[in-house]
Amino acid sequence: MNSVPAIPEYNYLHYPKGLKSWLLTRDHKRIGVMYFVAIMTFFVAGGLLAIAMRTELLSPHGLMMSS
Repeated sequence: MNSVPAIPEYNYLHYPKGLKSWLLTRDHKRIGVMYFVAIMTFFVAGGLLAIAMRTELLSPHGLMMSS
């Protein structure tokens, strides 16, 4: 009887960890997480900049920046 070696089954829990494995991944779930993190980062940054602009416009002379 011939025995065939079993092909190792890959599981997302056994993926390598670290920044390099995240940046060089081809896994669609990780790419989706990276898109979500990027979108939320820019959304929060835009919100903070909008708050800063509205704070600047509270008074005629400005509060944070001066020329």
